Amino acid sequence: MIKVIAMDDEPLALMVIENYCSRNEHVELVKTFSNLKDAQKYINQFPIDLIVFGYSNFAYKWNFTKI
Repeated sequence: MIKVIAMDDEPLALMVIENYCSRNEHVELVKTFSNLKDAQKYINQFPIDLIVFGYSNFAYKWNFTKI
């Protein structure tokens, strides 16, 4: 099972991701975020396999060296 979190500032985009993940037996969407800082705190506490995020400022603000 692939543990996934999703980040997006658009609620509709998160709904689409939730819908897709619920149909895939190999994916467990463990949490969604619309706030980057909350996502970073979560990742520091809980292991995940995949991050899905929309094309927004998330991609530019994320510091992947901290993971």
